[in-house]
Amino acid sequence: MEVLLNNIGNGDVQFDTWKRVDFDGKKRMKIVHKKKSRDDYISLVKSTHSECLNHVGRVKTQYAAIRQLKDTLLKDHIILQMDFAENFTCGSMDEVLECILER
Repeated sequence: MEVLLNNIGNGDVQFDTWKRVDFDGKKRMKIVHKKKSRDDYISLVKSTHSECLNHVGRVKTQYAAIRQLKDTLLKDHIILQMDFAENFTCGSMDEVLECILER
């Protein structure tokens, strides 16, 4: 990563990033265009990269744990694994059942 960052030319760096913005009176995630100085951009990339590596480590640990649970699951037992989107809203209880039955 250092090689790539060192190859960034002098001047401002333009990039796109996710940002929470007001939309119809609610906060929504949207891709926005940003511009930072070279040094500020490099600092941002380094801190974000560190956060991302930590996140990937947690995901790998969680995946290994659920894999181990599945591999040692007792007969007549189940694992119910649910994953919810951060901003998900359910319009009706039928939506959940429809998602399950469609699979």
